[in-house]
Amino acid sequence: MKKILLVLLFLSASAFADLYVDSVYTGPKHTSAIGEESAAPKEESACVSGEKDDRGSPVRFFGEIGLLDLGVGLRFYIGETWHQYMQVSLQFDWNIIRIPAVWHLGGENFHVILGYSANVAAAAYSLFSTAFIFGLNYDINRHVGFNAEVLLSAPTSILLDVQLAF
Repeated sequence: MKKILLVLLFLSASAFADLYVDSVYTGPKHTSAIGEESAAPKEESACVSGEKDDRGSPVRFFGEIGLLDLGVGLRFYIGETWHQYMQVSLQFDWNIIRIPAVWHLGGENFHVILGYSANVAAAAYSLFSTAFIFGLNYDINRHVGFNAEVLLSAPTSILLDVQLAF
């Protein structure tokens, strides 16, 4: 059962990445004067403050540090507003190495975190134990955010992290 859940974790991350690439890199098609189709150029959106929003790449590298853990990973933004995103990372706990895939769903600053994690190395627990993840996130801006996550497994873990996205 755990192997099936681990495969589902990777399949959902892969499907999400395909969906993400389709939504970001394809746009409305325009026909030129000679009949060739091309994607419409993307317009830059305005921030809440009215300034130009130069976001750069929709895929960001991030690092996180918590009370007893640290991690690195990739963040994939969804859609034009960039309010929702998926993170896939490698986290090092004091006796566990885990690979979580979590979705941050919500508004501009506050998000609900839903996801799944698989342990790939462990000192005290079973090697391939898995856990569902639930939590809350507050992003101060595009680069700094705070996470409070609960891993629903045996034993239950609570993680408090600060994330820095680049």
